[in-house]
Amino acid sequence: MVIGIASMNRREQLRFHADRFLAYINKSDVDPEKLSSMLAIDLVTPLTYPGAVSGFAGVKSIVEKLHSALSNYKLSILAPVIDEEECRVVFFVKSSGVQTGYCPFPPGKTVVVGSELMISEWRGFPGSGNFFDHFGFVMMKVCHP
Repeated sequence: MVIGIASMNRREQLRFHADRFLAYINKSDVDPEKLSSMLAIDLVTPLTYPGAVSGFAGVKSIVEKLHSALSNYKLSILAPVIDEEECRVVFFVKSSGVQTGYCPFPPGKTVVVGSELMISEWRGFPGSGNFFDHFGFVMMKVCHP
């Protein structure tokens, strides 16, 4: 039997929407159309990655860069915290993959694509081919429920 979202309680609905976004991040074939079905185009990201723009375009760019510089990239949920009153979901996550660097550029090479500076390093680290994992948080404000 398939249970629809309408039959879920508020907590389950918040988790459902947050899980959908995390599943999108974990897919290597990033489709902007799917992202626009999950995130508002006028999205505001109060805490952005250094060098990234805020909002929808910034989220899209970061996800594309994650998969370009890190092979086998995955965010695994270790613990969810769901605030039903604020419609906020925070995941304690383990981020893992292989740090390959941006494939099109040799190590240390800097290239400007449009108005964006691209380097073959991911957040200051050149591609090493080594496995990595670290822990962090992903926070989302869900507007659906």
